[in-house]
Parts: sequence; C-alpha cells; structure tokens
Amino acid sequence: MKPTCSLDLSRFYSDSYATARARFREASGLLQTRIPRAKTRTFEVPSGTERDLSVEYLVIPAARKKKNLIVVMSGIHGVEGYTGSAIQLMLLNKFALQLDCDENGYMLAHSMNPYGFKNVRRSTEGNVNLNRNFAPSPDMFKTENPNYQRLASALAPSVPVVDPIIDWLKPLARIARLRAFSKMSAPELVQAIAFGQFEFPEGLEYGGQGLEPQIADLIKHLKEELLDYENLICFDLHTGIGDRYQMHLIPGNFSHPQDLQLSSHIFREDELRSFAAWTPSTTEGFYDTVGDSNDFMLNLAASTGKTAISVTVEFGTIGNSGWDKLRTLGRLVTENQGYHHGYLTAGAKRRALASYMDLFAPDEPLWRANTIDRAERLFATALRRIKEL
Repeated sequence: MKPTCSLDLSRFYSDSYATARARFREASGLLQTRIPRAKTRTFEVPSGTERDLSVEYLVIPAARKKKNLIVVMSGIHGVEGYTGSAIQLMLLNKFALQLDCDENGYMLAHSMNPYGFKNVRRSTEGNVNLNRNFAPSPDMFKTENPNYQRLASALAPSVPVVDPIIDWLKPLARIARLRAFSKMSAPELVQAIAFGQFEFPEGLEYGGQGLEPQIADLIKHLKEELLDYENLICFDLHTGIGDRYQMHLIPGNFSHPQDLQLSSHIFREDELRSFAAWTPSTTEGFYDTVGDSNDFMLNLAASTGKTAISVTVEFGTIGNSGWDKLRTLGRLVTENQGYHHGYLTAGAKRRALASYMDLFAPDEPLWRANTIDRAERLFATALRRIKEL
C-alpha cells in the first residue's frame, strides 16, 4: 500500500544542504519563541575543502520531571539528510505545539554529516561511515573483517569511472569469482561488506581510526543531557535499505530486559503494521554492523543505569531482492571509486551521482509523500505511547 499525504511537501523537502540547514535554524528559532527554555547549538565540522559545515542542535529540556529523553538524528549518512531533514521539519511544524514537555526532553541533531549532505555522499570527507564510528571504546577500531579483506580490491577499483552503467559490472564479476573461490554464501557476502571495516581508508563502510569530531561532540553533550533522565529513546533517520515505500524500524541488539520492556511498550506490532515493518537486524536481507548508533545508545544508557530503546528508521528506496542488492552495491562501488579516482567525463559523473541520489534521496513525489506520511504516523504513535509511560 502506498499512502497518500495531504501535506505540502515543499514545506519540508529542501533542494540543498544550505537550504535545509537554514530552514531547520528558522524552525528552531520559532519554537524558542514559544518554549523559551529550548536551546539551540551549532557544532562547526572541520573540513579541508569546505568553509561552512555544521551540525545543528535543538534541545528542549523537560519542564518538571526528567523522565524520557527523546533524540531524533538526521544525516548520519550525509545524502540521506534530504529525507531526514524533511522529517525533522515536519516534526517541528506538526508536533511542536503538541509535545509533552512536562516529563519529556527532546534533542534534535540535524545533518550529522554535512559534508556528505552537501556533496552527495554517505560517508564523510575522509570517507568515514559515521554509522560505523560510534565506538564504545578505542578497541573497536582494531576490529578485523577477514571476509572484507578478501573482497577489498574488487570493492575499491583504483581507476577513474568510465561509464557508471558498465563499470559497476566489473567489480561485481570479480566479487562473484572471489565469493566462489572462498565458498562465501550470499548472506556472508552481504555481512562482509555491510558490517564495517577499519583497514582500508578508501574502501566501503570504513569506520575510521578514532571518533569523528561530530560524533565525539554528540556523545559528550548527550551524556550531559541524559544525566538526570530515566530513559533514552532514540530515532536515527535513514534511507536506502528495504522495499520501496516501506518504513523499516530496525532496533538495536537488546541485552537488558528493561530495554526490551520499554521497546515493547512504545512499539507494538499490532499498531505498527499498517505503516511500518519491525525489522531486527537478523531479518533476512538485513545485517549486523559494528560501531552503529543503535547499539552505542543502548550501551551508553546501560553504563549510566538508564533504560533505552534506539531504532533506525529506514525508508526503503530500491527493494530487497538479490538483484536490488546487486544494483545497490554497484552504485556504492561506483560512487566511491569516482570520489577517490575521478570520472573520465563530466557526463559519467553526472549519471553516477544521479543514480546515487535516486538510491538515497529519490525525488519521486509519491515516495516523498509516503515517507512523510509514515513518519508522521510513527511519531504520533510513539509520542502517545511514551506519554503513557
């Protein structure tokens, strides 16, 4: 089913990072006039090539008793910020005057990866996937991924992109041969690539060698905000994985009964099934990762004696079949190859980035309307359930 949406999409979807940031700042400022205790903060993200990149924060402290801290993050995978920013603007427009701020506090983090948002990348300027960079300890950056090691050269061709339609078939052919040689199953192949790796700085899903500045800043301030709250409830907005027009809710890996109990209260499958799919990482076609925000949030809460639920809110764009995964991998490889080694022609770059945008930021009106509609229904349901805690 493809729900329709009566909202004016132009109110929320922006045509650039700069426009999205300006609109978020404006909406945050307007909310401050209505809720004077609301706070805004800007974190300047360092760059070797850009002069004005930042993560924007809006924090609304609970007015009376600090019970639930609700966090909504966008743009961890830069280009996915087009949709994440639109949803945050929808929240500020639709729910701002309805928020229960008596016992609930709110933190909105806008465009965690501004370089990727501005330059049509999932990763940062230094090729770090921020959702493989949430390290509970420095030891995470020593994690090895043997299956990725076998595929590394095929996944990162070191020549310019000639034709994005033809070029992506070459690494796929090499991957197929390597998979057959190593007797790697299809799920093992997906897991090898998506899990994250810390050895190949120009490779896919590179997690870096230390916390990225904006991740370190988020963690520092989140710890400060969380200090007096009982529960942490986090929504991390993404696009790309899963069936087109579907919204997948991917929870972190629960290790404490109280976290599972909190999740079961807020996310009841009988209430969700009309607009979302509850999709643990063990679901066929999905995968586990290292250094992701979900598990970090759960571990952070546990380390401070809090209860937590953290979900990736994933809006599918291309599909989840074997062929869809190959097309997705092809676009990831080609964009990464072009970023590091260039394109033979301007036309090749234009076609590659257009295909990449369609994977992570479709401009189809129906897809965008469906996304806003489902996000609105999700937050209406979740906020109602949180109020009942």
